[in-house]
This record gives sequence, structure tokens and C-alpha cells, in this order.
Amino acid sequence: MPTEQIINAVLSFMMRNGDREYSPVELISELKATEGVEESRAKEAISYLINDHQVEMTENRRLRAFALVG
Repeated sequence: MPTEQIINAVLSFMMRNGDREYSPVELISELKATEGVEESRAKEAISYLINDHQVEMTENRRLRAFALVG
């Protein structure tokens, strides 16, 4: 299970960027560059958040924060 710190970093990053959707690779790259999150930890956190219904994968295989889904 990812740490609360990594989970919060992912959610915070996604919420700061509004309703933007990310490809999984793009999101991981952005998290590495801006938040300093290691790739393996980012993948683990994203997977956890998808399973916890806090991040959604759209039909186009893009990721967005579930709270932004309207």
C-alpha cells in the first residue's frame, strides 16, 4: 500500500490542475518532475487510487480525479 504522503501528492497534483486528464505515462512523468515521486511509488499510488474510486480511468484510457467527474 502506498504511503499517505504519496497518495496526497498524487491527488493534490491532480486537483491543482483542474479537470485535466492525463495518460498514465504523462501523469507519472509529471509527478516525478514536479513532486519528486519515484516511478514505482507513483504507479502504486495511482493503482491504489483507481481501486479506491478516487481516480478514474476514462474510456479513452486517461486518468482524472474522481472528485472532478461531474
